[in-house]
Amino acid sequence: MIYAMAKDIATGLHTRKWPVAVEYAGARITHGNESLRVCFERDCESGDGVGPARGEQRNPRKQAARTLGVIATVFVQSPKDGARRNEHEHLCDDLVDALICEIGNWGTVSKAGDIPFTESRYLLPEEMANEYSCSTGVIYRLRFHVSRGVFTRDFDGSALGEATPAITTITTKVSPDGETWETAD
Repeated sequence: MIYAMAKDIATGLHTRKWPVAVEYAGARITHGNESLRVCFERDCESGDGVGPARGEQRNPRKQAARTLGVIATVFVQSPKDGARRNEHEHLCDDLVDALICEIGNWGTVSKAGDIPFTESRYLLPEEMANEYSCSTGVIYRLRFHVSRGVFTRDFDGSALGEATPAITTITTKVSPDGETWETAD
């Protein structure tokens, strides 16, 4: 769900002409040619929440609601030569505003509902140095939760390897004195 959300939000930002690279968790990000990046990942620290299904129930299979913890990390490096921190922050504030709007739009369109933000801040320079290998620019972190329904489901068998069971014939033999043994063919 978070990967699909990141793709939808990237499309929304690109529609609004933001030249931003958006990706879902993976390798640590270092600034390359892109001066604007957003990385979405699962928030394993805050974890998920499980609660009762709320609102009108149109689907009798819906058993509960889960809220998934998400982190959106925004990496901004002003394209100006010798840019100061305030210039990086000005560009970052504009991108974060656009990102918050796109997350809200996604919540409405996907019927995930209101999306509560639990953290919204710039990382300190020592946090940037410890967690990421970027020396210039600023890094901004948004933590939030998205809601999804929990439904009764049958396993569809996807992602399982296919195997053909070996056919084995077991023969039971009996000797004239009554002793038995089995052989497999």
